[in-house]
Amino acid sequence: MEPILYMQPEEVGARLSELGLTVALLHEAIEFGEIHRNSCTPNDPPTTGGYLFWARATRGLRELLAPEWTRSEEGHLSTVVNYDGTVAIAVSSGDEFTGIADLSSNTRYPKGPATVAAVEQNAVQLSLFDTGRKADKRVVSSERMTWFLLVFKGSAEIRSELSLAGEISFDNRVEKWVERIILPPIGLDPDTESVDIPDDGGNDFDVEIARRTRS
Repeated sequence: MEPILYMQPEEVGARLSELGLTVALLHEAIEFGEIHRNSCTPNDPPTTGGYLFWARATRGLRELLAPEWTRSEEGHLSTVVNYDGTVAIAVSSGDEFTGIADLSSNTRYPKGPATVAAVEQNAVQLSLFDTGRKADKRVVSSERMTWFLLVFKGSAEIRSELSLAGEISFDNRVEKWVERIILPPIGLDPDTESVDIPDDGGNDFDVEIARRTRS
């Protein structure tokens, strides 16, 4: 089933408003992450840029949406959750088709068990109500649905979308979406020098942390 697609400025703004979001807010979180990615030098380990972007973009979302939204580490997946607990947003690197309406996007890297569980929970919720959608029909659920702020940095722009995950592929990438909200691209300054830092974000950073016990 094809996802509901929002790409025109009016429909993007309207759908984000229904979720309690704006393009400006999402862009600000992305740019906050990008500032920290750009602080890296070749002396940083190869994964530093990707990690810093993810961590700071997540922090930016949480700070911009507080106090109406709250942070969550449920299942060791770092998200920000709306006031009634029905919408969760996780930041993720997207592939080169991210933010392109007529191409199908995936998460750039395989995901860990926390993301797999969240997407599977989305699928359970979606199965409980009719999703044979018309173009203007929204997905509504009383239970939490996890969305992904997918971001891809190209040579001239940063493309992004806020998309509702529908299915995990055999290699643990999110490959099917229920809704895709295509955000306007963020242009990159061609006069700004950038250091070639490998952006190897790897898996989720949904690492289980065990409390150390005293012997």
